[in-house]
Amino acid sequence: MHLSPDLSDVTFVVDEITFAAHKMLLVARSQYFRALFLDGLKESNEDTVVLKETSAFAFGVLLNLRYIYTGKLSLKKCSEEQVMDILRTAHMYCLVKLEKAVAGYLKTIVNCQNVCTILNFSLLYSLGDLRKFCHTFTRQNSRQVLASQGFLLLSADAVSQLLDSGYYDCDEILIFRAVRDWIKAHQEIQVNTEEMVKKCVCLSRIRLVDLLKEVRPSGLVREGTILDAIEEQKSIMHWIDGK
Repeated sequence: MHLSPDLSDVTFVVDEITFAAHKMLLVARSQYFRALFLDGLKESNEDTVVLKETSAFAFGVLLNLRYIYTGKLSLKKCSEEQVMDILRTAHMYCLVKLEKAVAGYLKTIVNCQNVCTILNFSLLYSLGDLRKFCHTFTRQNSRQVLASQGFLLLSADAVSQLLDSGYYDCDEILIFRAVRDWIKAHQEIQVNTEEMVKKCVCLSRIRLVDLLKEVRPSGLVREGTILDAIEEQKSIMHWIDGK
């Protein structure tokens, strides 16, 4: 029955490419198609359905590689972009089990160069478990990730959530530099730089010389904020000396 035009009862058109399919199997796999074909929508009585904002490649993978028919799908020959395209399509068409499985596959291919891209994606599609995995990976590989070009591609929300998500085993000045470079790369975005720096960076953990030679000249935070960080450092040192 797989892909047989003679036995299929619906044809999808995606980017002018046609795909033969079977309503019964689609209804069984997807809440989206269940609603489309069983809830009295006009598509329920149509033989041809045009799908917009859908990747022909990803939709073809779901049908041509038999996921809809067998519940199985191999992603080993797909690029990272193609895997995320498939995940996006699975999310769009409420293929919950596939969405979870593909998100799990992405965890196995995360590295210091692509983790930020995958993190952005996880936030866009509310993939909480994948987001947490990316946060943990970044904390464990903070020096490489913070210095990567991918970090500059993160959304403002992703940067704030990432750097506010836990302790990083690296010098705090490296975190400041990453935030500074991100702000420079996104000058078109109106952002309160002081608020962002204070949320993402613990200024009191930065050495005095770096506060004066790097943080202060950056102009990202007020003089008073830097003085507060210095005073906090002094208080900590007094407390340590007094023990």
